[in-house]
Amino acid sequence: MVNAWFSERVHTIPVCKEGTKHHSEACSCSTRTESTNSTPPTRKISASEFDRPLRPIVIKDSVGTVSFLSDTEKKEQMPLQSRTLGTNAGDQCSRLLELVKDISSHLDVTALCHKIFLHINELIAADRYSLFLVCEDSSNEKFLISRLFDVAEGSTLEEASNNCIRLEWNKGIVGHVAAFGQPLNIKNAYEDPRFNAEVDQITGYKTQSILCMPIKNHREEVVGVAQAINKKSGGGATFTEQDEKDFAAYLAFCGIVLHNAQLYETSLLENRRNQVLLDLASLIFEEQQSLEVILKKIAATIISFMQVQKCTIFIVDEDCSDSFSSVFHMEYEETEDSSETHKRDNDTNQINYMYAQYAKNTMEPLNIPHVCQDKRFPWANECSDCTNQHIESLLCTPIKNGKKNKVIGVCQLANKMEENSGKIKAFNRNDEQFLEAFVIFCGLGIQNTQMYEAVERAMAKQIVTLEVRINQGNLYALFLSWNSCCL
Repeated sequence: MVNAWFSERVHTIPVCKEGTKHHSEACSCSTRTESTNSTPPTRKISASEFDRPLRPIVIKDSVGTVSFLSDTEKKEQMPLQSRTLGTNAGDQCSRLLELVKDISSHLDVTALCHKIFLHINELIAADRYSLFLVCEDSSNEKFLISRLFDVAEGSTLEEASNNCIRLEWNKGIVGHVAAFGQPLNIKNAYEDPRFNAEVDQITGYKTQSILCMPIKNHREEVVGVAQAINKKSGGGATFTEQDEKDFAAYLAFCGIVLHNAQLYETSLLENRRNQVLLDLASLIFEEQQSLEVILKKIAATIISFMQVQKCTIFIVDEDCSDSFSSVFHMEYEETEDSSETHKRDNDTNQINYMYAQYAKNTMEPLNIPHVCQDKRFPWANECSDCTNQHIESLLCTPIKNGKKNKVIGVCQLANKMEENSGKIKAFNRNDEQFLEAFVIFCGLGIQNTQMYEAVERAMAKQIVTLEVRINQGNLYALFLSWNSCCL
């Protein structure tokens, strides 16, 4: 079963030696072959493709336990002390080149942003700086999050990283620059209708002049916004055209370096997520003899890793696919209790059941950020008192069998919690992707356990049948013996 599952996900990689044209022809030919041939594709992945100094797949921890998880990578921190360039340091090009070379070795995004501020201060000499990065939520809506906000000269990296705010897209000065990709040089902030004076009220700082510039990557996409506040050259000074040119020239290089640092950060997160996924999958395959035990292990693993309040696993009835044969429910407080049984037979409330039924029928994940405000489903309108259900955010993912053509269950998560505050928040796209990958292993484990239980029942039935036949044979022999004695 595992080999079949693996072969379905192995794609033939055509070897192209004559350019892109032959590569596309090979790909199309491969597609036609796969569509006409019903046999599983041949495995053409070779270990020689990974003959590079990579990190070991499995390691041993301090107690000698083998695990996929590695120790947290130590981030190399570069010194963050500002340099003072002399007035006769050369022309502007050599000066910018020196600054760009200084940031080219940084791969940590936060440290890189702080280093960029040190260089900007050398170029245009402003009083405060802020840097915002472009992000997307689960609905692909863009917003801006500050990596460093309201940073003054001389502040350390730790101090600059404490303040974090979120700005809406195309709102305010920063949002306008991010949306349109054009710089703004504002001489008096309070005369601009896009300026939000609430920021000054929160920080207690008086904003006068603002120079706001977009940071773009090599594809001319805005990946961030840099903002300098209050020119230092005397009271009431404003940013000049030369400041704009220097600022724009430096940020052109910063966009490329920042994009590379974000790619590196993403690769580390992807690697870490894959390690966690493999480690969690290994926990599931430790037990495949009892469905109740494996469901409890799945629920406890998901709750502790994804930080959710409730996890409910619905098992589809094999005899009637329109209903669930059993429901396993666990809450965050119950994960540490190993003795209590949480299996219940169809005693879940109607809302939970209907959402799970919808995910089973569509065979697609269902993510609802706010259950009370979601009016897509008719049963949601019938139940207006959502406070009694104690459900705010919901994520349902179907659990499929090894061939992925049949739903054997549904995993439903409710109320994702923030790690520090414990507040309820919506599930994001990363949660959807991780749960969708994790339930693949859950489906294999559940299906194997169901097959094991079916084989056990068949063996028990066979033993009973054999014993009955043996007893019948003994009775028949006893009857013949008694009959011969009577004759």
